[in-house]
Amino acid sequence: MDAGCGAGMLLGPLSAHVRKIVGVDYAPSMVKRCKELFPQADVITAEVRNLPFQKDTFDKIVCFSVFQYFPDLEYSKEALTEFTRVCKPGGRVFIGDVPDERMKAASLNYRQKVGGHAEWRSSIKANLSHLYYKREFFENFLGNMGIKCMISRQDIPGYGNSPFRFNVIFENKK
Repeated sequence: MDAGCGAGMLLGPLSAHVRKIVGVDYAPSMVKRCKELFPQADVITAEVRNLPFQKDTFDKIVCFSVFQYFPDLEYSKEALTEFTRVCKPGGRVFIGDVPDERMKAASLNYRQKVGGHAEWRSSIKANLSHLYYKREFFENFLGNMGIKCMISRQDIPGYGNSPFRFNVIFENKK
């Protein structure tokens, strides 16, 4: 499952390497576009904190560049709980491009320096403030569920936000 698939930036390429892929996104317009671009994929409109799937449905979950758009940490906890519910035991979850609280000042400075995509922001008339995370948030929340996670520095060549982000990977132990 590609949670927060948008128009399919990852879903499309990933679909060539798996038997079946499901995309989930909150925005109906993104789901529509993703279906147009990747008709072979199942794509649905849903919130990641309330996924319409049975327990133990997926063996892999990818969620890239999504957590920063959640309204608060409680929503993030609900999403993590849902990921563990729908992920099979032994399945893996990758949460990528998570804004690092320790790097917030540098990130905001960088975003201001490069313009923060002002034209794009004004074109969609959205307030795209980001939620920043302490690494311990994931370690503690998942740890309380008996799940150990690995947190890695993000290093994507050419991606300006990369130095200010980290990735979270875990195997579902339930």
